[in-house]
Amino acid sequence: MPEQDAVLRDIQIQLRGPGLSGWPQLGTDAEGRYLTLVDGVAAVLQRIKELEDESAELRTQVGELRTEISELEATTAELAEEVKRLDGPHLPWPLSLIEGPADFVGEQLARLESLLAELPGLPGSREVGKSPEGSEFWR
Repeated sequence: MPEQDAVLRDIQIQLRGPGLSGWPQLGTDAEGRYLTLVDGVAAVLQRIKELEDESAELRTQVGELRTEISELEATTAELAEEVKRLDGPHLPWPLSLIEGPADFVGEQLARLESLLAELPGLPGSREVGKSPEGSEFWR
């Protein structure tokens, strides 16, 4: 029986630490007590779970970053094409400031000019218009 008592005491010390008050090398609990072997294994398993969760979150973030990088690359390519397009002859400064609006006005005038031919009663129109009094004009 003394051998069994010695074996049981040794197992108890291995599980609960010297003086049955935990193992200093395993850290402490919230109350500052040293952890037992079982407490230490539980803490390690908890930390592994936390690291797995953090790893999954990081993988998600990496996927999102890859998507953002792809979008940024596409935007960069579009901007590079725009710069190439703008690299043509330009008006000198400060006239270059009105280049875009001037192009727009020119396009609108050309559009208006093409619509004028469709209006009745104007020179070159396809229809002969009538005045409000009923008389014909612009033949």
